[in-house]
Order: sequence, then structure tokens, then C-alpha cells
Amino acid sequence: YAALFDALSRNGLSEIEAQGAVFDPQFHEAVGEMENAEVEAGRVAEVVQKGYKFHDQVLRPARVIVARGAS
Repeated sequence: YAALFDALSRNGLSEIEAQGAVFDPQFHEAVGEMENAEVEAGRVAEVVQKGYKFHDQVLRPARVIVARGAS
């Protein structure tokens, strides 16, 4: 896996950084939301499935759970 990912990375594949990032529907697919005192509302609280892009084109968005404000 590491060798394959390294080879693909050298040719333009990269993982979408999601953990703690501001939710962006261009790169993230929200599959849920949760209250989390450690994460600001509107930011990614948990990554369910990694996302990938090839150069600037999204191949698969990161599936994430987004933090919501306290009720």
C-alpha cells in the first residue's frame, strides 16, 4: 500500500485534508453532525472515509461528520 500510494502521490494524487478543517462541500461530504466541545461549529469533527484528489480534480470527497454549535 505504501509503495503504491507513494507512486501515485508522485504523479499527482493527494489525500484531502479534512480533520479539523472548515467544512467545504467542494471537498467534503457530510454524513452527519455531532456536538463536540473540542471542535468549533462548522468544522470537521471526524473523518469517516478519506477523500482523494488528482491534481485539482476531486476523485472522491472526504466523508465527514461536522461539529455543530451547542444546543
